[in-house]
Formats: sequence, C-alpha cells, structure tokens
Amino acid sequence: YPLCALAVSDERPVSTQSTWELLSRCRLPKVPPPTGAARIGTDHSDKIEYYTHADLRVGCYITVYARHFLIFKADEFTEKFYIDVHGLTSKDFEPIEQKEEVYVPPQRTPPPHNGYGEEEDSLGSFYSLIPKPPRRNYAKLLKYDKTALRYLCKLVSENPEDQDRRFIIEFFLSDDTIRVYEQSMRNSGFVAGKFLDRRRCKNVETGEWFKPEEFYMGGRLIINGFVFDLLEADEATLNIMENDAQSFKKSNIELILRTLAEKLWAKDSEKVQLYSEIKSKFGDVVGVELFAELCNQLQWELDEHQKLTIFRKFDKDESGRLTFPEFCIALEKYQPAGAEVPADATNSKVEKE
Repeated sequence: YPLCALAVSDERPVSTQSTWELLSRCRLPKVPPPTGAARIGTDHSDKIEYYTHADLRVGCYITVYARHFLIFKADEFTEKFYIDVHGLTSKDFEPIEQKEEVYVPPQRTPPPHNGYGEEEDSLGSFYSLIPKPPRRNYAKLLKYDKTALRYLCKLVSENPEDQDRRFIIEFFLSDDTIRVYEQSMRNSGFVAGKFLDRRRCKNVETGEWFKPEEFYMGGRLIINGFVFDLLEADEATLNIMENDAQSFKKSNIELILRTLAEKLWAKDSEKVQLYSEIKSKFGDVVGVELFAELCNQLQWELDEHQKLTIFRKFDKDESGRLTFPEFCIALEKYQPAGAEVPADATNSKVEKE
C-alpha cells in the first residue's frame, strides 16, 4: 500500500465556525523516532514504521506524538473507499457513541466563622486573595440614621433566677445590627448594662441575618444562643412600623382587616350569623377580654401585635377599649363580592358586662 499522509485537526464548537490544526499534513510514525544524542552517528530513517490507511479503522486508537486519539466516525467517501479496497462492510463503520463527562467544579464551602470580627470581613479573604471591605448601603444608612426599633423582652430560661430578668433589644434599621441591654433590678444578683454589643446576628431558624419584620410583639427570637420573648414596644417603634406597613405586615391594618373579612365570609353561613348576633349584642366599646372572646368565637387567629394594631386604630381615647361599631363598618368594607351579611337580630345594643 502507498504510504499515508495524515493531518490532524481539532474541531471547535459550532459557534466558532473554525478548526485548529493540531498536526500538519505529514507521514505519521507509529513510534516517534529518537531525538537528541541518540541520533549522533546513526541513521534510523529505514527503521521508522509509519501509519497507513490499512491501520485505520473506526474504533481503533492511533498515537500522534504521545497523544492518543480514538477514531469514532468516518465520512461517506472514507466508508466507500474501505468497502471497495479493504472489503469492509457498513457494520464496520457504525459510529461509536461517546458519553462526555460533564465537569462539575467543586463547590467552595466557606469555613465556619471563628467569632473574631464580622463574618463578612472574614469571607473577604475566602473569595479573594486580596480581601476587599464589604460594600455598605449608604442610601439605607442615610435614610435610617440613628433609627432603631426598641422592644422590652424577657429571657426564656428554666433557671428560677432568670424568670424576672428584663432586657431591651434595639434593632438598628441603618445596618440591621442588634444591641441588647439588661435592665437593673434590685437584689437580682445580675449587673445591669450591656448584654450584647451592637453587631449583626443570624436567625437560627432561617440561617440568614435578622430582618426588621421578624421583630414584633409576642414573637420569640434566639439571639446569640439566648431565647427572648418580645413583650412590648415603645411608641416610636410602633409608629415606624405603622408608617411602613408594606414591610411590617403585623402593623398593616388594611391587610389585617382584609384577612379577617375573608375568614368571616368564607362560605360559612353559621359564622356570618354568629357575627350578626355578636354585632347586635356588643355595645359601643369592647375591651381586650371581650375582643379576645370575639376572636375565639369567630376563629380569628391574631397574635398580640395584630391585636394591638387594631386597638391603636379604633381606640380613639386610648382607654384600652375599641369603638366596636366603627370596627364593624371598617370590617364590612372588605366584604368579598357576592357575600351578604344577615340582618341584625335586633337593632338595640346591649352592653355586655
């Protein structure tokens, strides 16, 4: 057979529409000839064995200067040539299916924080050889400068000496940091003052940094390993939450009334009839205990902060009692379309003692 001249090229993806020549057209030796000092005074040209077309088959390997290549497919002209010259059949040219292994880069898992400094500063040396300081939200800093949410809370503990301990939790809206102070109490044995310095803390339940909407009356939070129950909030905190009702759902009176209306008129005629009877029996004002009884009868699930939001809206004289007729009128504004409220059993209002 005549000697064969080969040219090897590397096929690029279709998007590049180009090939890269790995080996120019030449006679390819099966074993590379010796080079360097081994060739001095010796001619090895007659001992070199080259590849010919008789050595090439679909499914065989060839070595191109220490690189191994698998022939997995041939074109129609090559297939016809081998059938005519070498007597092969079409079965000898079935393409070999190759399962390309998709390289999945290993995920870089950040090491746990060692407690020194802030976690974001420590992650800077993990993501880059030259650590960069974390970027700060200056727009948020300017908007909420010196603005904080303050809550009175108690420590949840099985120790008897911790039952009467009270703390002040401050959540700063400018950078989402938390600071905790302990109130002074005589003969408690605990020193009042700073309990937790101002820093960002993660919520154990979500695994993310604490957010302002997670702080509300009646909530329970785990801060730095300590469990706190939020009891009260000051007037400035309540005003901030009510002014930003889109972020603080617990202080959104429209959302609360809409939810109560949907539960009341949710295709439950008995509940609507009960509401009509209660509406006719209750007087002009309703206290905290009567409102809690009303929620139980109508199956309204409200937490302490949502109840406080309702009382702050309908308690005009700040006496701790809401104006019940005004509350009913506001509630019926969110009545779903097609729902009907039964007529009151009686138009007279009797104060419930």
